[in-house]
Amino acid sequence: AAWGCDDVRVDMECSSLDDLEAGRLPAFNPLRALTVRRLQHLVEVELKEALGLVPDTSGRLHIASHIADCGPCADGSRLRLTTKTDHHLYKNDKVTFSGLGAGFDDLEELVHTVVEVVAGDCFVVELASGPLSENGSVQGMAFSGMVHAEVNMYKTAPEVVIPSTIVEERLVCVSDESVLEMLKRGVGPIAGDLTLTGPLRLPDAKGFPRAVDAGLTIHGRVAPNGSVRRHYWSLGSDRSSMWQTSSKHGRVQLRPEEVLPGQSLGELEDKLWDLEPVRVGDILVLRRGVAYAELFDDGLADDFISHWWGEPTPDILSTLQRHDADMAAAATAARH
Repeated sequence: AAWGCDDVRVDMECSSLDDLEAGRLPAFNPLRALTVRRLQHLVEVELKEALGLVPDTSGRLHIASHIADCGPCADGSRLRLTTKTDHHLYKNDKVTFSGLGAGFDDLEELVHTVVEVVAGDCFVVELASGPLSENGSVQGMAFSGMVHAEVNMYKTAPEVVIPSTIVEERLVCVSDESVLEMLKRGVGPIAGDLTLTGPLRLPDAKGFPRAVDAGLTIHGRVAPNGSVRRHYWSLGSDRSSMWQTSSKHGRVQLRPEEVLPGQSLGELEDKLWDLEPVRVGDILVLRRGVAYAELFDDGLADDFISHWWGEPTPDILSTLQRHDADMAAAATAARH
């Protein structure tokens, strides 16, 4: 849906639902805008490079990975697949297959669901066709086959928007229980918000203590089997090349902190919502950033775009182009 921004009132200050229902709203706060051309560059250049997107038969950019190996799980209603390169898939992604070979046409005609991401090159899908015939056999399946997935904002935001908007990034090694307890006490009381309310002295990835400032948010866990932001972490000490922020955004960090060398890394989640999964030995990444729209001086919005993040990104772009929206405020870019 799209609205002219003169008709949209954005509440940034109301403290309760009662305020909203009573109509106690502040004056309209203009939303930061991006040109549609800028959004197009985000998807067709930056996301394409980060995920190695390729055009499908109709020219739409999508994820495509070559299958290296596969096997049935349990009753045969699930397949565990290994890809030759990073697959860039998340749990609940919808995937299709091609080139599996004779006898697997039914699998290629349906859309399947990723139910588990094991590693950057391994995942499990729930087959829409139900259990495989012949007791779950995949003998005869061509390993020259491919798995395909659309890209959407659920992938665009973690893989490109977050790295682009980093102002500060710190790594913390949960070396013992005392560090974990310090983190639990150091975040605020609001559920889902893991932002440090005060400075803490925490160990870096190599275990050396140093000060970590308030305002940083515990974003995720870095691990060899993490599947999120693998392109970003593959850059190693050069990953700050993706940071598009400067001193005017409050950035003071020139280079990223070092991680353990010689490991292919990713993050285990696009965002950590609580500390329950964190264990002693984990490496946490803490970040502070800005909205994507703040990176540019595109002006104020003419249109506010409300969209479903799960919609294929090429469809969002084509909708904006048909609407002839020049300066748009999209939720993905206007918030941080």
